[in-house]
Amino acid sequence: PISTAGTNSVLIVWISLWIVLHVLGGDLRVQISQMLSEPVTRAILLFVGIFVVASFYSTAPWSDIRTSLGKMGKWLYLPFLVCSLSQSRYRSWVTDAFLASMMLTLFLAILKMYGGITVWHVRFTHACVFKDHIFSNLMMSFAAFLLAHKALQTPYAWMRAGFQLLCTAAIYYVLFMSEGRSGYVILALLWVFFCMQTQKRKHRVVGITSLIVLLILAGFYFSSFQRRILQIVHSASMVNMTK
Repeated sequence: PISTAGTNSVLIVWISLWIVLHVLGGDLRVQISQMLSEPVTRAILLFVGIFVVASFYSTAPWSDIRTSLGKMGKWLYLPFLVCSLSQSRYRSWVTDAFLASMMLTLFLAILKMYGGITVWHVRFTHACVFKDHIFSNLMMSFAAFLLAHKALQTPYAWMRAGFQLLCTAAIYYVLFMSEGRSGYVILALLWVFFCMQTQKRKHRVVGITSLIVLLILAGFYFSSFQRRILQIVHSASMVNMTK
């Protein structure tokens, strides 16, 4: 969420060390077999394979194809991460680090939007700090989802209240601060998914109903939300006219 170059550097070092350690340990073949048995790995390999085959049918210049293949190749990091994060403590560390970076983003975005303080990249507008509005909104939606789970899982009332407050702030960012519209869809889907993960039916009903009420109120009383929804409708109508 903060640095693409830093993330790529860390991933390259991580995967290199993973390979070296398992070569020295003599279980590299076992680890690769375990990696290939994961459904996520097979889906990623299929997706990347289709993209590679499709690139031979492209009419784009080779330089553009090479750039696209390089970006798509980053998907191949994920099987190594899935294998490395099989232990719950590592997953917990990564989740907490992600949430910390998103809360830093949220804090700086509030300073930028409501404090008039220019932070980080000046080329990013509105509430964007480290990434543009599309990536910021998508990641903040996922952060809200994770914070909701943490609020549900913690046994301490004060921690539950804190996670709920941060979750509410993340949702506010997605709906009313960021200019990204893709985050609306992701947030709604994750909200419904979170409701379906709870055990009691009444909690599911209350959760989905609260989502509908929130979207209706936002549509009636917040001009920024109205404007972006109208942009979505306009874009969809233009696509239909083109067809």
